[in-house]
Amino acid sequence: MKKYLILPTLIFLIQFVSAKSMALAQQDSLTDYTGKYQTIQGAQTIYADVYIENGKLIAKSSAGEILTLDHISGDNFIISKQAATVKFIRNAANKVSQIAIMGSILWTRVDIKTQQTAVIKPAASADYLGKYQITLNSQTLYLEVSLKDGQLWCTQLWDGANSALDYISGDDFIIRALSIHMQFKRDQNKSITQLLLNGTDLFKKVKS
Repeated sequence: MKKYLILPTLIFLIQFVSAKSMALAQQDSLTDYTGKYQTIQGAQTIYADVYIENGKLIAKSSAGEILTLDHISGDNFIISKQAATVKFIRNAANKVSQIAIMGSILWTRVDIKTQQTAVIKPAASADYLGKYQITLNSQTLYLEVSLKDGQLWCTQLWDGANSALDYISGDDFIIRALSIHMQFKRDQNKSITQLLLNGTDLFKKVKS
């Protein structure tokens, strides 16, 4: 009779080892996001430690708040209690360098060299140059993307405020002064026709 018990025992062991391996693999993948991050609120700098606890990603801020991040897919998570989406942003070296919450980049990682995003440039900077417009509350606003000493810049033409654009990858950038995500959109001919700011405001490229 003992020999008939071997098969179900082996199946149980295989299932147990497989489940344990999957749990370890999931924990290993979460280590990409662990580290120290910071954000500025008014004149105050707040820090957050992101770590793994019981197979979950936990964020604990220096203000005392503790949040559990539930994994959705890829670099996307959600704070279930607040129904807030969280996306970890990678730099050109594929290292997690920032955290976007509800589409806005609020936290910057401080335990890695995030400067790499500023020195790596897109293959064709000229593709992005030009003016972009959006109409809000019956008012048309313009942004202009220009190139200065090999660095892309964005200027708000309504008030002259400007900032360098730090390259991430593809057609994605970060407005350095605001830590806001900017994504350029291409048409079927691969030409830049639109600019999506902060995941919500869509600007249309216009002829100069």
